[in-house]
Amino acid sequence: MNVLYHVELSQAERGELTTMLSKGKRAARKLKRAQILLAADAGSSDEEIARAVAVGGSTVYRTKRRFVEGKDGRPEQIIAKVSQETLAEMIGTTRSRVSTFMNKFRKLGFINYNGVLEVHNSLLNVVLHDNPHLRRKED
Repeated sequence: MNVLYHVELSQAERGELTTMLSKGKRAARKLKRAQILLAADAGSSDEEIARAVAVGGSTVYRTKRRFVEGKDGRPEQIIAKVSQETLAEMIGTTRSRVSTFMNKFRKLGFINYNGVLEVHNSLLNVVLHDNPHLRRKED
């Protein structure tokens, strides 16, 4: 599993999941998912969560991925129309550098661009948590 998903629940989401667990009138699968997300939000490792909730590591990984990438698994659409040139000015670089990174992100599956830019939440996760698999491999 190459990407680590970092779960951060809002106060409302945390409250909703806690209420769901306290009532206990949901399918067992949904209750386990709630436990996984609450434990992940508390900072527990995937292995700790898997042991505590009595599920496999892949279940923890998939649950966190679905939450981070969105409930329907589709990327978030960026509404504003921003050219590569404008984006380059905003971040203080050249248009060609922006193009290079957009192509790299497209190949890695972090964005879709077909006239409309769609950014997957996983890109934000990778950038915020400085995962090294985006860096150039030194020979």
